[in-house]
Amino acid sequence: METNQQRQVIYEIFPRNYGINGNFTDIINDLDRIKSLGVDIIWLMPIHPIGVLSRKGSEGSPYSIQDYSKIHPDLGDEQDLSRLISEVHKRDMKIIIDAVLNHTSVDSDWVTSHPSYYLQNESGDIIRKVSDWSDILDLNYENQELWAAIANAMNGWVQMGIDGFRCDVAPMVPLEFWQYLKSTIDKDNELVWIAESVHLSHIRETRKSGYICHSDAELHSVFDFTYEYDSFELFEMVLKDKTKLVQYIYFIKNQMYQYPDHALKLRFLENHDIARAASIFDNFDQLKNWTVFTFYIPGASLVYAGQEYALKKLPNLFEKDVVDWENRDENFLIFFKQIIELSKEITASTLEFDIDDLGDSLVKIEWNHVQKTVIFLNLGREKKIYSVIENIKGKDLLENRDLSLKKGENLDKFPIIIQLSS
Repeated sequence: METNQQRQVIYEIFPRNYGINGNFTDIINDLDRIKSLGVDIIWLMPIHPIGVLSRKGSEGSPYSIQDYSKIHPDLGDEQDLSRLISEVHKRDMKIIIDAVLNHTSVDSDWVTSHPSYYLQNESGDIIRKVSDWSDILDLNYENQELWAAIANAMNGWVQMGIDGFRCDVAPMVPLEFWQYLKSTIDKDNELVWIAESVHLSHIRETRKSGYICHSDAELHSVFDFTYEYDSFELFEMVLKDKTKLVQYIYFIKNQMYQYPDHALKLRFLENHDIARAASIFDNFDQLKNWTVFTFYIPGASLVYAGQEYALKKLPNLFEKDVVDWENRDENFLIFFKQIIELSKEITASTLEFDIDDLGDSLVKIEWNHVQKTVIFLNLGREKKIYSVIENIKGKDLLENRDLSLKKGENLDKFPIIIQLSS
């Protein structure tokens, strides 16, 4: 994978809750705005019919899928999806969909027509690995006929023009299947492959239960990107003052060397499974600093629709619950777009990246590319002061002004992004 894919921005859309109509047309009508953010890839959460039996909530989870080959009628039809794909491509963006291949809904036609496709206990009852996922049943990948059936369904979307897949709970599906699927439908290696890798605690508990659950390092033999859930538990502990920031920073630095050289992480502060970023930080400055951090460490960046406006309400996964576009923060949008634009100017390899904990919640990030870029951040709740340890001369990219700091001078306003003079 080319190194400039580090800076790609992936925009996550929940079609049912994106607009008032809850269909593909809502998205089409907003593509110019999405493009203006600096988005490279649009990811549609599952677009398929949702199970009715054992449904959670009145509308059901989009991850409880009845049929991989069909489109949920509320979203539109094949013609509508084809138009969306075409309009995305016209704007020089890609579009990917969710591949939810660990399980189906409990009322999928396969349950009766192909019960051998499913995981069964010794009594022959179809089961699930995670008891809380009560609206789904797990697939049995020891059945090779299942592999062909799924590949056929996924290939249909590729033929329609879909550019790749975000693969739900990818570690719980055998790596051999992912290798087969990719080799079958992506012979030219042109598709985008994102693995929703999982928290380290999930890997541990799943393996203790006797099931496979692959590590991120294993997944990178197939996937372009893996989620940063491997570090997310540390991130949450930092926010709750249960661990030191330096431990989290050390883990981020280690990611560059504990995974294959081509491996890329998908960075995020929020997605459909976790709280809105604007709702978890204590103040607006902290949100801005963490936003810069996410875009300026190695990897691609995931933006959940509405994050760009610092929205606080997370749409309900099981109900019709439209994104709260009315309560948007236009000033944060300006900042957000600026950060994306500036971060994309960095296309260097991760070997030209460094990050240091300066103590007391302060962080310094350095990128060496054409001109050296230095970022100072305050990731804590309280106002901090940093005494510069060497002369700094360059351009303040956020304020668009020349900057000259002498050793010993204090910085007390963060974030600050400086492009050093050569």
